[in-house]
Order: sequence, then C-alpha cells, then structure tokens
Amino acid sequence: VPPDTTAPGPAAPAGDEVPPAHLGHALLAEWTKIRSVRSTMWTLLVMMVVTVGIGTAVAGVVSMTDEQGFDPPIAGFIGILLGHIAIVTFGVLVTSTEYTTGMIRTSLVASPRRGRLLVAKAVIFSAISFVAVSVALGVTLALSAALLGDTEAARAMPGEAWTTPVLGVALYVTLLGLLGLAMGSLLRSSAGAITVMLGVVLLPTIAAPFLYLSESMRDLAQHIDAYSAIGGMSSLSVSYTGDFDHSGWPQTALLAAVVAAALVGAWARLRTTDA
Repeated sequence: VPPDTTAPGPAAPAGDEVPPAHLGHALLAEWTKIRSVRSTMWTLLVMMVVTVGIGTAVAGVVSMTDEQGFDPPIAGFIGILLGHIAIVTFGVLVTSTEYTTGMIRTSLVASPRRGRLLVAKAVIFSAISFVAVSVALGVTLALSAALLGDTEAARAMPGEAWTTPVLGVALYVTLLGLLGLAMGSLLRSSAGAITVMLGVVLLPTIAAPFLYLSESMRDLAQHIDAYSAIGGMSSLSVSYTGDFDHSGWPQTALLAAVVAAALVGAWARLRTTDA
C-alpha cells in the first residue's frame, strides 16, 4: 500500500516557531545596513575632520592675535558650518540609495510594515548623527578652549558653554539630517534630495542680505536670517550668554515641526505608492 502523502507531517517543535517581527528587529536591520555601508564611515569622517580641523585652525589663528573677546564655542560653530553638510548628505543617502539600487524591495519584504521601516531608519540615523556631531563639537571646544586659554572670553566661559553649544547644535544638525532623510524618501533621488537640502540650508542666508537693501523688507530679512539653518546654529552656539533672542530654541522648535511634517509626508508616500 503506497504511503498517504496527503497526511499532515509532524508538528514543528515549539522552539522552532518563528517569533513575530517587531521594531527591535527593524532597528537591528537598519543598524547593520548603515554601519556596513562604506559611505557612512566616509561621511562621518569628513564631518569630523572638517568640523574639528576648521574650528581648531580658527582658534589657533585667533590665539596668535590680541583678540580677547573670541568665545571658544564660536570655533565649533565655524567648523560645523561646513561639517553639517556631510550630515545632511548622510541623511539623504540613508533612504535614497535604497531606491536607486533597488534594495528597498528587499527591505520591504523583510519589513512589510512600512511605517516601522521608516521609524527604524530615523531612529538609527538620529542616534549616529547626534553622537558623532556631539563628539566633533566637544573635541573642537576642548581644543579651542585650550588654545584660547589666556583670553578674557575663555577665562569667563561658564559651564553652560559645554552644553547647548555642543548638545544643542548636535540636536539641530541631527534634525537637518532627518529632514534630508525625509526628502530622500519623498523624492527617491539622491541628487534631487541633496539639491533641495542645500537650497533649504543656503538659500535663506544668501537671500537675506539682498532683502536688507529694502527698508520695507528689513524686518522680514531679520526673521529669515534668524530662522535660517545657519542662524539657528549660530544662536545655539552663543546661547550661554542668556539672551533669549539668541537662545536658538525657537529655531530648533520650528525645525522640529518642519521635520515632523516631512516625515509624515514620507510615511504617507511610502504607504501609498509602490517601492
């Protein structure tokens, strides 16, 4: 009598059951992808070298002059003026490269819940960016304070100069990178998203001086100047002076709202369109 091939086989042991996927799996997958991509290390290295190198060089030049009022945190601000572009590019590449290479299909097969995938990318990117920028700014501030130790500004620098000018600016730069991540997911093009982000970062600062030429437009120019990306980082860098107009937190709150709206848009497109 031939065996009954329609009969069900033995049940799999309970220990062999595949556990349901959760956010932790998505976070681990995104961490593995990001750290294994060569461009991640190069982008972060460029940010570190530019921020620390330029900031320390500026502090070194100032230390050779008679200038007494140069605040050491300003050196970090000057360095991050170029260094933050690397973080913005990094944020764009976290999402856009998966679309240009077609890897997004594999990611969606492994993590069908698309909102979870976007959250995992945002969380892992934010953690990496915040730590990297904080380290770069902290090292720059330590070196600048050592080089400018004999100046009045360095001697009068309070302990608060080690908090917001480092951690606050790191948060602001991370939010800019998250905006780049959202743009990369919305546009699905590395070149297009980077171009848009460069416009967001640079265009207000370029346009504001021309608006100052008109008396009726000067109030608008001041607001654009203050709430531009460069204005926000500048205000956070001198926040320890106690001047609310230069605290940088209103600019940070506005940027966070813009980032939240962009991420919602990226989530909506990810859910409603094919990969």
